[in-house]
Amino acid sequence: MGWGCGGKGKKGGKGHVDEWGYGAAPKAPAMVSTGDDDEELIWNAVTEAVQPILRLERELDQNKLEKRLRDCFKKGAKGMSFTGKPWYDLINEYADVVFAAVFNSLGEKEWLPQCDFLLCLDAGVKDSFPKNVLARVPQLEFEKVVLSAHDRAHEEQRVQPLMWEIVANFIDGPKGKKKVYNACEEAWKVAFQDPSDVQSFVATWIDSSIALIAGVSQGEPQWTMEPPIGCQLFDAMLQGGAIPFALVEAHGPPPPGWPFIGYCIEQAYATHVVTQDGSVYGKGGGKKGGGKGKKGKDGKARPLNPLLADVPPGQCRDFLLSSCKRGDECKFGHDDGVKAEVDLKRALQEGEEESEQEAKKARLE
Repeated sequence: MGWGCGGKGKKGGKGHVDEWGYGAAPKAPAMVSTGDDDEELIWNAVTEAVQPILRLERELDQNKLEKRLRDCFKKGAKGMSFTGKPWYDLINEYADVVFAAVFNSLGEKEWLPQCDFLLCLDAGVKDSFPKNVLARVPQLEFEKVVLSAHDRAHEEQRVQPLMWEIVANFIDGPKGKKKVYNACEEAWKVAFQDPSDVQSFVATWIDSSIALIAGVSQGEPQWTMEPPIGCQLFDAMLQGGAIPFALVEAHGPPPPGWPFIGYCIEQAYATHVVTQDGSVYGKGGGKKGGGKGKKGKDGKARPLNPLLADVPPGQCRDFLLSSCKRGDECKFGHDDGVKAEVDLKRALQEGEEESEQEAKKARLE
């Protein structure tokens, strides 16, 4: 495999000059070669991959280690459907299955993050995929997709156990742990897609995480994870190695207690928290745990409903307006007495409006 060489051939602009002196048409791009049917490329690829880390392995001998890895790559395509999907999506699907199997089998090995499985993934695809799937795929395009799938799937599997361990240490309750972990995992994938530097990666990761937590918490992520806890959690994950290796190599790791984390947390909660009184989270003017209110079409915070002007702090505004859907999970008070007062105000207000409409109609007549 060339991996960046672009195939063999003569250099020289748009093509060589034939015997008649005319420029020949450009050569067609090299297509993917899948090798012979009687030879499995994965054998040599795995042997080559484990050579640099054999000195670090204390339990398995070379043959047993190679067998485990070959099984992961050889079985990765079983159960996959190769119809109705683009070849590049199939490669990413295969990479997800393969690296999940590798980390499940060898996840406790300290050398695992150092092992380069790029050639193994390349060989596994060529060995396992039906030949017609790759028959018309240019070699350079194939290499780009395999490289991208390798880095993404490998990094995801490396980071996921780390994230779960840290979330479990900082968040209380099984439901809370699940909400926060699922959000951080999904947001990490979003941030990984196209980060320009560590700062942009962290900003996207934190903002997307809080947005996802808010989405499953009725716009109130602060009840699942308070901002100070969020700062500690993301700092622990960054110090634990959750930043992609490529970014660390290019820009270095962030310092412990990086102030930028606190800034991102503040901005994320201000953006995604929805409060009852329309105040911005962390900017005052609202109850404890308050935050950003719902916005109208003009982008401005909605005004406070006059019916709720005298409502004591901590009461659920949605309940008082007969629209709360949170039930027993609602963190605000559901006081029937306060609701009765609001209902009375509403009835009086509606009565006044009807009287005004009748008076206006009488004047018109």
